[in-house]
Amino acid sequence: MNNLTTKADGLYEKSNKLLDVFPFIQVASKYFNRVTLVGSASMNLMTDADIDIDCEVDKLDKNAVTNFVNELLDYKECRKVIVYNQFFDERPYCIVNIERFNFAGEKWIITFFVSTNLNNTTELAQQIKSKLIPEKRITILQFKEYRQNNKQKRSIASHLIYEAVLNKDITTIDDFKTFLSSKDVDPNKQDEKNLSSFRPSEVRLPAPVGF
Repeated sequence: MNNLTTKADGLYEKSNKLLDVFPFIQVASKYFNRVTLVGSASMNLMTDADIDIDCEVDKLDKNAVTNFVNELLDYKECRKVIVYNQFFDERPYCIVNIERFNFAGEKWIITFFVSTNLNNTTELAQQIKSKLIPEKRITILQFKEYRQNNKQKRSIASHLIYEAVLNKDITTIDDFKTFLSSKDVDPNKQDEKNLSSFRPSEVRLPAPVGF
């Protein structure tokens, strides 16, 4: 088995165990209308210990976010919880990050994305899974690992990797860079140093359905 797929399978198993031991999805469901595990942790496409959870709401409520954070702080393992206040943006949203969460030998980042507009996330994940043959999964993991090793995780959105591999049949890094340039994304731009692990200005907004 490819080393990247072995690593991804291990992280996927650990992420599932983490969410079994710490019922963060159930906690979030007490305060937000529709809570869904999304991203790499929902599709077994992980290259690092990140978990993304979408929290769709009918109306953004600061008190709900505050109460949610207060309950997270009841867990002694939640030693670093960060709230990104984007309530006053043109497209308001809020992010709650649990960082440096130690579990199963990994330091996890667990991100809760709270918004009124997350309608296509589930459909997008279904589209990705329907096209995810083993060869394409390996290519996706290779591109993600390349992005991570080159400190480009915040500069290159995951949905661009999925589009390149699943829709455009791209298999090489050079062709992927050309694809990024066609999307007005600098293929050589690295993430800025000395920033938190997450920047609201580069938040993961839902990609268009069908990429």
